[in-house]
Amino acid sequence: MAFLSRVKGRKLLAVVLCIGFFLLLIQPFSLAEFNNPELHWRVIETPHFLIHYHEGEEVFAQESARIAEEVYPSITSDLGYFPIPKIPIIIENISDITGGYTSLLVGKIVIQAQSDPARTSGTLSWPREVIAHELTHLVMIAALGESILPLRRIMGNLVLPMWFIEGLAQFEAEEWHSLKEMQVGQASREGKVLSEADLGAFYFFDGSGRTAGYYQSDSFVRYIFQTYGRDKIAGILSHLRRQPIFQLVGEVGLVTGEGLLYPSPRFLSFNEALVEVIGKDSSTLYAEWRNWIEEKYSSQRESEDLLFLPEKLLVSWGKRSQHPVFSSRGDRIAFVSNQGYDYAIFDLYLMDLKTRKMKKLDRMVDPYFSFSPEGDKIIYAKTRFYPPKRAFFADLYEVDVESGRMRRLTFGLRASQPSFSPDGKRALLVKNEGGNSNLYFLNMSTGEVLPLTDDRDGLTQNFSPSFSPRGDRIVFVSSRRGQRDIYLLDLESQKIISLTSDQADDRSAVFSPDGRRVYFISNRTGGVFNLFSIDPEGREKIRQYTRVDSGVFEPNISPDGERILVSAYKEGKFNLYLLSLEDLIEVKLSNHNEGRTQSLEVEYREEEAGRKIYPSFSYHPSLKLHYILPWFSFGPEGSFFSLEGYASDYLERHNLHFSTLLGGDIQDVQYDLSYINRAFEPTLWGNLYKVRGYRIFRGDFYPTQVEGAGVGLAYYLSNKQGIGIDFSTRFLDTYLASASGQLDWWRGRVSSLGAVWVLSDMLPVADPELHPRGKMLRLGAEYSSKALGSDLEYTAYKGEFRGYGKIGGGGSLALRVLAKKIENKQDFPKILFSLGSNPYFLGWDSLRGYPRDWVVVGENLLLSSLEYRFLLMRRMGGSPVFYLDRLGGALFFDMGDAFSDGEKLELKRDLGLELRLRTLLFGKSSLTLRLGIAWPLDEEEKRARVFFAIGEAF
Repeated sequence: MAFLSRVKGRKLLAVVLCIGFFLLLIQPFSLAEFNNPELHWRVIETPHFLIHYHEGEEVFAQESARIAEEVYPSITSDLGYFPIPKIPIIIENISDITGGYTSLLVGKIVIQAQSDPARTSGTLSWPREVIAHELTHLVMIAALGESILPLRRIMGNLVLPMWFIEGLAQFEAEEWHSLKEMQVGQASREGKVLSEADLGAFYFFDGSGRTAGYYQSDSFVRYIFQTYGRDKIAGILSHLRRQPIFQLVGEVGLVTGEGLLYPSPRFLSFNEALVEVIGKDSSTLYAEWRNWIEEKYSSQRESEDLLFLPEKLLVSWGKRSQHPVFSSRGDRIAFVSNQGYDYAIFDLYLMDLKTRKMKKLDRMVDPYFSFSPEGDKIIYAKTRFYPPKRAFFADLYEVDVESGRMRRLTFGLRASQPSFSPDGKRALLVKNEGGNSNLYFLNMSTGEVLPLTDDRDGLTQNFSPSFSPRGDRIVFVSSRRGQRDIYLLDLESQKIISLTSDQADDRSAVFSPDGRRVYFISNRTGGVFNLFSIDPEGREKIRQYTRVDSGVFEPNISPDGERILVSAYKEGKFNLYLLSLEDLIEVKLSNHNEGRTQSLEVEYREEEAGRKIYPSFSYHPSLKLHYILPWFSFGPEGSFFSLEGYASDYLERHNLHFSTLLGGDIQDVQYDLSYINRAFEPTLWGNLYKVRGYRIFRGDFYPTQVEGAGVGLAYYLSNKQGIGIDFSTRFLDTYLASASGQLDWWRGRVSSLGAVWVLSDMLPVADPELHPRGKMLRLGAEYSSKALGSDLEYTAYKGEFRGYGKIGGGGSLALRVLAKKIENKQDFPKILFSLGSNPYFLGWDSLRGYPRDWVVVGENLLLSSLEYRFLLMRRMGGSPVFYLDRLGGALFFDMGDAFSDGEKLELKRDLGLELRLRTLLFGKSSLTLRLGIAWPLDEEEKRARVFFAIGEAF
């Protein structure tokens, strides 16, 4: 509809409940959430789980079922709760993404069947880690109450600090491995341990801050339960389960003497549970833990500070400069860096070692690549939207380092980690498939792809492949049976030889230029990643070259064998260093390698017969009621009863949400019933509603009531574009703006057809409320006529553009342009647009510098805003309940007008300044507070106006 209406809520603690629902429903988001009706799903049933999977994923689904049953007893025992219904786990392998998440109100776990072993550590398989991690989340919330009445779960998940939620999941699911030891230890030595408030808010930090939050939370939780007993976990959750969630509140009017007595929510207290179970509150425990880690790491010093002198530093960009590779002549290197990004988003760079000049070759690439033998080209992978499959696939590309011309090599191959052969005719690559990653050959001239390894057990990972100088052998890393070791594949004999076979975490193996040694990274001494080498023939002992306490990664040897590139972790960053091999002191170690040789036929086939196979059946969607939230509110304007609920099937092909608000009068009923169907290619939706609210006009409130229905569809053209079409009919009892600048009451039916096209190309950033990056474009139209059963006839158009660009070190420019037009087919009533001055009530359809009661109306509206945004402070601190995250400002210029056809366009302008404070409530939701001052430029009295608003900027 072409005019604004706001519903007036009567529920108590609306903000709190919204925050709780936000956290419980949070999951990975993008513009395009593609439906996949072509997939056929089945369900594996185990004693405690329902494993949903689509075709091609049965082996991984069976392995996931066995893992889930394996970890279930220890997790439920530790948390002191055994969920009543069977837990659904959804196995997806639709896009090239990895990880998992828990939908807490729906009560399901989603696992992406794609691994990234190069970014993990420890001896546990990645499916075990991710399943146990998400299962801990689910059981923890279920332990607070499994009733379909979710208020306790909402409040519990709201008040539990993020360090406890994520630290507990890591404590139950993962080992304390070398990557965690490296980052926590260095943070302690450098005085960069996060505060207790930071640990409650880290989920909103940038990539490095979030990683630090996860690892330090793990250390904190591990310290608590290893010091005070693992049984305390169940005690804390049990205490939270017993705490009352309501209290009686009385109110007395000082003038009238009237009184009210009504129940009100009572917040659960995490500190109360800690004191009761452990005897100490969270602040005391935090102080203990911090003293413990500072003492633990105080005596540790880097033993090779001289190795990483400033003159050895090659690149220190962003937080992650990684994967350095020499060109074939050794005069240039290529590397990736997340310079300019908040997260692990990498650009590909080329550096001339003599001049140190650099240029960017491509944006947003996967961080593994290889030079051609001539050094004139680089082969690499990028994960992009692949239209034929409507998913994100990794494919191979080639770039000419001189001209910058790029060529796409594969289409929908789902390939990564390419490595050129010495003759340039072939390339190695890695494909993730069904929980495994395997090695393949790519013929560079024909595009033919041939398999090298064929592991299909849902667990084994083969990755980081690299050719020998003669091209007859391949060294790679394989993670199998709880070990991550270096393997050698002889192409002539088709045999695999394990160069290392022990509990050490070995990775990033590359041949020396003469082929006599294989350099690799390992934590085999002291639990810290350092540089080692091994004779591929097994004739010599393993040699160690570095002995640092921080960590060395991703070695690459120069063609002349005299220099080595490494990515070293120092001061919370990954930097690139260029070292001389002569400066590295060799130490020979005992070699415990078993020297096992095997054929390319995979190991698991010998064991498959002994594995338990659970029965499966076809998936048939059926609605399940996930929650229902009843609520009472009492006040001078009357008492109200509300009811909200949500039901869906586990794949969420069918979704039903309902909301009602019942007053004392039988006619005082409001409702909203929505249904979404994702079983087809376009998403279909429909809704029925009756709501009462108000319109705000010149500071006054005007009642309005709407009752109607609508149907429509949404279809995503790509990951960045979508269209929507809808039909709605509604009966209005409301006020409409008139040409005289007043509101006139009107009652009637409006039926309309609408269409919208949306383009969204936004980059993930840590502070999207203050400094988004990217662009958005929205075009829409709405048509209403008597032929559709409408009492109004009009055609309305709307277009909006928003663009955000980074400038300088911490500044950005933001531009918004909004245009609206309506063609009314009748003289009265006319629907008109209003341009006001109150950003709190009117959002961004306002000029901030004009008086509060200033309003202009018309059939056309133009509005633009230009802002220069800057950051003043970040991570200011506070408490786990209310955290001050970022303080920024904006210099802005607004310009706009509302006018009717035939009237002269008279643009009104203002100029001003805003301060914007992003706060984090309970570490779960952000809220932006804005305080501004603005001056109208087209008023006779150019007096400054101070205003306050809540919510993010445009």
